[in-house]
Amino acid sequence: MKSPSAHILVTCTKRKRFPPPGRLRLGSVGKGSPNDVAERWVQRLEHTAAPKVRAASLYAGDHWQIAASLPAEATRCGVKARLWVLSAGYGLISGSASIAPYSATFSVGHPDEVRARFSGREGPEALREWWSALSTWPGPESDAPRTIAELARRNPNFPIVVVASPKYLAAVQDDLLQAKSALDDPATLIVVSAGSRGRGPLASNMIDCSARFQSALGGALMSLNARVARGVIEQHPPFPWKVTGFQDLLERLPMTEPVDQPPHRQPVSDADVREYVRNALRENPKARHTTLLRLYRESGYACEQKRFGRLFKEVEQSHAGTK
Repeated sequence: MKSPSAHILVTCTKRKRFPPPGRLRLGSVGKGSPNDVAERWVQRLEHTAAPKVRAASLYAGDHWQIAASLPAEATRCGVKARLWVLSAGYGLISGSASIAPYSATFSVGHPDEVRARFSGREGPEALREWWSALSTWPGPESDAPRTIAELARRNPNFPIVVVASPKYLAAVQDDLLQAKSALDDPATLIVVSAGSRGRGPLASNMIDCSARFQSALGGALMSLNARVARGVIEQHPPFPWKVTGFQDLLERLPMTEPVDQPPHRQPVSDADVREYVRNALRENPKARHTTLLRLYRESGYACEQKRFGRLFKEVEQSHAGTK
């Protein structure tokens, strides 16, 4: 008998195991409309000479470690699940896709933030245009679905579990609504997104999770969505997976008040820091080292303040000497 199947979609991470080349940092792309910026960005992705790696091997950090374990947890309860990535730089890709290291994110304030590339554009509509523009590109895999809706159309009886932050959820909202309509049962679209508060057109597909589960599930707040999904799947939800079934099992988990966790940051080399500063100064020559250090740490990287200041001055002086 054939095993039941499902799709698990998780957001990419800013933390990568390999540093991206300067041209594959979105902050180095000029501004314009979402379609214009996406066209220039895709050209860089298609013509890069950077070595390719499997997507599942590129991403790093606590969130990705848990997210990558979800298919194995599904297998333990008799469900064959395929892992997909919601990438701000590549669009929808499978965990086995061969991609180049890159830096693009929906996170606000990051040097490679997607929305910061759009001239005079604000709000989630611009992010949805960006996601739609990326979806028109064939992508790194031949004949692979480039939208969540296409994924649903190809397998309308496969539940789709989406593990996403509110920013990523806003970007893929239209795609998810189309996917919901394409599924045999709309309730098999399950969205895990702490902080989204169950509002908007996807409210009926969201399970009610929040930071109250953090202490019970362990780990950092950044990985809470993935840990909630794993915590439910570990309890063997009945198949076909549905929102109500996931919600019932989630409510059996113990809840506590949120606990502050120290940040988990990835050590970096001096060369990595110099490359980051160099790209940031190209984008904004007046950037202050304190601002760049804060953004760098928020991206998940560790660098002591005095060391960052020293490396910043080295790059700044070199940058001024080339003018």
